[in-house]
Amino acid sequence: MRNSAPAVHLFKVKKINNDRLCGFLSEKEVHIYKNISSWKKQKDWFSGRMAVKKAIRSYFLKKFYLLIDFNKIEILNKKSGRPFYKIIKKCDSKILKEIKETDISISHCGGIGVGSIVNVRQKGVVGIDIEKIKGVNRAFSKKFLTDNELKIISRQNKENKRKLIILFWCVKEAYLKAVGCGLSYSPKLIDINFDNLRKKPIKLYNKNRELPAIVKWRIILNRFILTQINIPRTFYGR
Repeated sequence: MRNSAPAVHLFKVKKINNDRLCGFLSEKEVHIYKNISSWKKQKDWFSGRMAVKKAIRSYFLKKFYLLIDFNKIEILNKKSGRPFYKIIKKCDSKILKEIKETDISISHCGGIGVGSIVNVRQKGVVGIDIEKIKGVNRAFSKKFLTDNELKIISRQNKENKRKLIILFWCVKEAYLKAVGCGLSYSPKLIDINFDNLRKKPIKLYNKNRELPAIVKWRIILNRFILTQINIPRTFYGR
């Protein structure tokens, strides 16, 4: 069984024209953007917002034939950090109902943003993550990898070790985003059963109990790993 690719939208930033921000961001988002401390952080924040706006725009265009301007889609965060969105224009009851029944997730790395939107009734809640494939200090790896995962990684060649460490991190972060607790929950409490980068599906466990999560992943641009996790609505309870 081959891994299936995540259904997400990508947005890559090279340069941002601050004079044209109002064409892409709401007034509140422009204010948030201008208060971000560095260009790198601004670039990552903007790329993530634009990726999920693309996803939302495509979703409503496909389902309702409704074309929404980017600056009319407002992405904010709850106190928990979980993102949510508003459409800041007059909408009929069908659109308002759909907004309540959808879930979004955002991630960014190195100027590349990814965003996803799903209907919770159909696909459950969603969490995504993107990270660059790179070497990771073993001492740091032990902070988020279980003993079982460390054994799996130790059996790999050098290149696959790097990929698996980043993949495991991405999967755990995407899962924690989906359940809405972020890194307040220890990544080591999630145990991943997976040792083949091509064939076997990824399964997640907590204390030997399989977690009902659907995991998708792929390598993009030859240097990033992208993961998406959906947790069925019956389990999540939304």
